Amino acid sequence: MVPPEFAAAEMAEAVPSSVATKWLKIIEDWNGTSRLKDATFMEFPFSQISERLNNRRFSVADNAHGLSDARTVFHYHVEEGAIWGTYQGGHIRMGNQVGRVTGPDTIELLFQCLTTDGEILSGWSRGTVGVDHAGRTTLSFVWGWLSGATGGGESSYVEIVA
Repeated sequence: MVPPEFAAAEMAEAVPSSVATKWLKIIEDWNGTSRLKDATFMEFPFSQISERLNNRRFSVADNAHGLSDARTVFHYHVEEGAIWGTYQGGHIRMGNQVGRVTGPDTIELLFQCLTTDGEILSGWSRGTVGVDHAGRTTLSFVWGWLSGATGGGESSYVEIVA
């Protein structure tokens, strides 16, 4: 039985080699306990997410439980699986995001902002990058607050096309 901390290894073996070029290798020793033989990070083709996010701007399509709204503009950058960005507008005076690519169409971010009321808030999000019928990049997130507020929700965003 593989311990929970190594559950990613089982998932890595199920991912096609075209998606994951390296994975965790688990070996069973003579007593049946699992040990980590070669710990390496899974690598995904970042080009799809980079092409869809890098130097692009997004507006809120739906965010019923959050502070950002249609007046808030998010600007993303991507480099070798690292993501960072800024956002402002509406109730957000200024905000920053930092995160990483976690799969062929998935990302995770930490965010922090200063509101127009002077509050400092921070949170986490996990999202999916997609494309709508018009060819615009879309983002769908599940998110939660880490400090300054409680709760969380789901939100969606659409690329601003000039």
